[in-house]
Formats: sequence, C-alpha cells, structure tokens
Amino acid sequence: LMERIDKGEEISLVDREFSIHECASVLKTCLGNLPEPLVTNSCFPAHLQVALLHDKYSSQEDKSAVVEKQTFCTQLLLELIPQEYFKLLKDLLFLLHGVCQREEENKMSSTNLGVIFCTHILSPRSMPPGELQSKLGVLTNATTFLIENPSILFTLPEKLLAEVQSFQCRRNREGRRSLAKRSSQGGPGVECLIANTVFSFIPMEEGAAGEQNEKDDDKESNFVCDQLESTVTSQFNLNIEIMNIKK
Repeated sequence: LMERIDKGEEISLVDREFSIHECASVLKTCLGNLPEPLVTNSCFPAHLQVALLHDKYSSQEDKSAVVEKQTFCTQLLLELIPQEYFKLLKDLLFLLHGVCQREEENKMSSTNLGVIFCTHILSPRSMPPGELQSKLGVLTNATTFLIENPSILFTLPEKLLAEVQSFQCRRNREGRRSLAKRSSQGGPGVECLIANTVFSFIPMEEGAAGEQNEKDDDKESNFVCDQLESTVTSQFNLNIEIMNIKK
C-alpha cells in the first residue's frame, strides 16, 4: 500500500484490498514522516499551556469556563497553521472523530485515539523520550479534546470575526478622512476618488476589465489574509494574558 501511494497510483479502499490495520499503519507512517507535528513546532508550547488549564480549576463552574477558554484559544491557534498542515489536520480530526463515534463497533474511544495520535498531532520530533513520557497524559488530553470537537474548533470564533469587521470599519473611516485631508492640502484627495468612481462606470474592453478585476481581487485577498493573521495573533495574545497563561 505504501509503495503504491509513493508511486502516485489511485487506490480504492472501498474494495477492501487492504485491511483496516494496514491502512491505519500507513496513515501513521505518513504522519510520522512529516518534519514537524500537524500543529507545528512553533504552536506546540501554546497548545501545551492551554491543555494545562484544567489543572488550575476544581469546581464544575470553573471547568465549564476553562473549556470555553480552551475552545477559543485553540480556534485561534489553528488559524496560525500553514495551509497544507491545516487541511491535513482538519481531515484527520474529522476522520478520527468519525472513528470514535463508532466506538461500540471498533473499540476505539477518543482517548485511545488521543494516545495513538498525540505524537503525530502535537509533540515535536525533537522531544526527548523521557520528556515525552512525562507529558504523555497532557498530550493525550489535548489530542482527545481536538478529536472530540473538530466542528467547533475549525469554526472562526465570533470575537475574531467581530474584530475583523471593526477593523474594516475603522480602516474605511480613516481612509475617508485621509482623502479629505489630502484634498484640503491641494493633493489628489476626494477629487481623485470621485474620478475613479466615475471611470468605473465607463465600459472597458473585455480583456482589460478582466485583468483589472483579477488584480483587484488579488489585492483584496492579500489584504484580508494579512489582516486576519495579524488579528488572530493579537487576539490570542490578549486572551493568553487574560487567562494568566503567559509568564
């Protein structure tokens, strides 16, 4: 199975040519061959700090608040993962979530899957065996949390969306004020904006119009991506400070 995958051959697992154990073994081998865990080395310390929150609270009310904070922090952390790792992690967690939902048939609970996959999802490759053994419980709990809640964790938090919308509104207001200021100083301010608006209603040649639209789309996409990353980072740092995780 591994050789056929390396050759790029199309494989249909529905035909059951390979056993479940063979497929699982190949999956873990592929994940183990990655240079770093799916959450990435840079995000691992933050995931570990979030997982340790449970040890600081005892009452049921406190634990509910902790779960909410864990969810929010993890949502932000997942947005910092490179796109290729993000897609793979998302597919893997939804797969494992489906497996643990059939625990009565396969005897694989979310905790069992957490033990098996925590080294591939969370722990850095450079972690010494002794340290890995000492942190295995925390890593298992953190991975189990990911496996049990993929639908929520891969949804952008409302706080983040509100922050992005607020930034866009502030940017639009500042842009209008800047244009008005340049205009009052004799520069290309509001008049330039009006001219651009007028010319946007003049039909362009089909090729030129298409090229211009593509450039505009690229600029907008790049801006939104850059701002999203910046906002995610600022929101996560703020939340970390609030929870007194940062030392």
